[in-house]
Amino acid sequence: MRYYAQYMASKVIVPVATLVIGALLGAWFSSATPSPQTRALSSDVRDRVLNSSFTNPLLECAELPESISVGERIGLQKEIEVLIQNKKEEGIITEAAVYFRDLNNGPWFGIREDYAFSPASLLKVPLAMWYYWKADIDPQILDQEVEFTGPPGVSIVHFKPKETLTPGTTYRIEDLLRIMLQESDNDAAMILAQFAGSEETAEVYRDFGIEPLRDAQTYTTNVHTFASFFRILYNATYLGRSLSEHMLEMMSGASFTQGILAGVPEGVRVAHKFGERKIGENSYQLHDCGIVYVPTTPYTICIMTQGNDYNALAVFIAEISRTVYSSVTR
Repeated sequence: MRYYAQYMASKVIVPVATLVIGALLGAWFSSATPSPQTRALSSDVRDRVLNSSFTNPLLECAELPESISVGERIGLQKEIEVLIQNKKEEGIITEAAVYFRDLNNGPWFGIREDYAFSPASLLKVPLAMWYYWKADIDPQILDQEVEFTGPPGVSIVHFKPKETLTPGTTYRIEDLLRIMLQESDNDAAMILAQFAGSEETAEVYRDFGIEPLRDAQTYTTNVHTFASFFRILYNATYLGRSLSEHMLEMMSGASFTQGILAGVPEGVRVAHKFGERKIGENSYQLHDCGIVYVPTTPYTICIMTQGNDYNALAVFIAEISRTVYSSVTR
């Protein structure tokens, strides 16, 4: 099968991926109510699970490490709100939203959590989830091969992928998923969207009883909604555990290191996905969402921003990430 990746970056995978994301989000949008569980996880299980697993330790035992307290959560939220306000006054950002959740069923908070942003390349996460959902039924789908005949797509992006597709090369679906998630390559995403087809991805809609979205160009999302993807992967409640593990591990190898990853110490694992989009003559959006694997308190964080400089937005995301990490580990 041959695919010609001749498209503008702003239109990459939106028609198919929007169908996928709409279905998934409908089921998860209101699922953020925490429940209190703060018992200690035994050291042997903690070492085994948290050093090798990207999914919930509850899948192996019934106990959890202690979460951060509600008071600490309130203090962290206020600290970030002040930071956002200061950066707005300095002209570093024009808009920002943050969602945090302690994945040990602990405290969570959202700052402008319902503010609508363009998801951009974040849409590659639900597209990949559809493939791994299909792979749970038919594992051979990941071994199917497609030829990228080129030419490379017109990708006007600021944070460029380190690995891109080579015209005339045949790729396994699994390899395309890796390049799409780790490198955010738009050609890989375009092929995967075309290979799936809108009728096939409509299966996700049927699973959740949701009507397909009709206007892909105006699609928006928010930090609260998008963080749910990572929470669902962490809890392995949509994909099976092995495939959830595989997808999260793949995203922990993302080449984009200027956002959340830049705000945590070297060696801390982060499974994440970023997205960027130009939305005006001198206005840009940059987002980074994922899971930070602190040994005692893994947490999901989603940061969406808007401003007039991609690099400044990346530094700001890293500062938010650093603030959260310091609070969780202090």
